[in-house]
Amino acid sequence: MSLKRFAAQYARKMGLSQKSESYVKAQPTAVDGYNFPSKFHAAVYCELKLWLLSGEYENLRVEQRLHVCGNLYWKSDFVVFNKSRETDEAHEAKGFENMRFRTICQAWKGVGPMDLFIWKGDHRRPSIAKIIRGKPYAVQE
Repeated sequence: MSLKRFAAQYARKMGLSQKSESYVKAQPTAVDGYNFPSKFHAAVYCELKLWLLSGEYENLRVEQRLHVCGNLYWKSDFVVFNKSRETDEAHEAKGFENMRFRTICQAWKGVGPMDLFIWKGDHRRPSIAKIIRGKPYAVQE
C-alpha cells in the first residue's frame, strides 16, 4: 500500500478532511451580483460603491485587466474614474501579498498605467495602506 493511500485511509478513519484548508480561511461573498473571494474584497467594493454614490468616483469596474509594462499584465480588483483628478485609479484589496504581486508593485512604480491603491485590514475596517503612483494621465489600451 502506498503512503498516499495509507494517509487517505487514516484521515477517513479519524474523521479528518482530505482537503487542505487555506490558512487565510477566506469566505466567498456575493454583493450586487458579483462573487468576491473574501469578505474583505466585498467590503472594499462596498466602500468604493459609497464613494461612487457620493459623486467622487464614477464608472466602477470589477476585475479589469491592465497592461503594466512590456509583457506584464495584472487583473486589478477594481478600477474607478476619479472625477476630481480626471484619471482612472486601480484599487487592489490585499490580505496577503504573494511574490507576483510584489513584482507587479515594483514594476508599477512610475510606469503603471494609473495610480494603484492597495487596501489592507479586514472586512470590518478596510483602509488604504499604500498608494503607488503610475504614469499620470495614461491612456488605456
